[in-house]
Amino acid sequence: MPKSSLTAGWASDSPTPAQLKELFAQIASGRITGAGLQSFLRGGAVATGGRITSFDIESQLNRWVLCYREEFKIACDLSGVKIPEHRNGFDRLVVVINDPAITTEQVFQRSKERFGGRASKWTVGVLDKTIDPDREIRNPNRDGTYVIWVRNNREADGEYRNKSANDIQRDRVNSTTLLERELLGLDYHRTTGEGEHLDCSSITLCAGSRCADGSVPYAYWFDGRLRVGRFYPDHAYVVLGVREVVSIRK
Repeated sequence: MPKSSLTAGWASDSPTPAQLKELFAQIASGRITGAGLQSFLRGGAVATGGRITSFDIESQLNRWVLCYREEFKIACDLSGVKIPEHRNGFDRLVVVINDPAITTEQVFQRSKERFGGRASKWTVGVLDKTIDPDREIRNPNRDGTYVIWVRNNREADGEYRNKSANDIQRDRVNSTTLLERELLGLDYHRTTGEGEHLDCSSITLCAGSRCADGSVPYAYWFDGRLRVGRFYPDHAYVVLGVREVVSIRK
């Protein structure tokens, strides 16, 4: 994948003839199914026999370049970013950049604005002041810009429902932080034609983050708004689940 093409391609311009040729060839050969193409159009990658191509990765990185430019007025260069090894079923990239404007609070406020003011949180204060950065599994201020893979699902992962944050930690499940879930929700809203939302019938427990008091943040869409709250770490419910992550381990 040419580095020079990562910040100028499908997201900011038209797809190149070579990109279109590859896509159509994979469709014609049956390597890309209708479901796979739908996943791609909704922001995910196109897996061919469980394999993600450089074409898929490039188009997703370009999508995030466009997202940061349009939503936060940030010009980011992702040419040197490291991509975790792909795992079958984890087809959507989330890019978290290290920039003073990309905080948990700022992304919440931008999401609220994009959602027409329909968002609420448990605190009137700044979200970042309630979250303990030293207990977050990933943090861009500490780790720099990074990329993760998640499943391209609207709802939280079914296999981790009815598990508490303590259960998730005990089972060593790599899961999203609140910031990652916010960015994923923003990206999902941008890439769905009708501006759909994540977690309309589930609650994503952001077990990759912990608040200073030990509680664990969550996010979901209920009664026409994004709701960000927190649970005690031993709370478990049928509708509550994490989103597993594939990342580069530090």
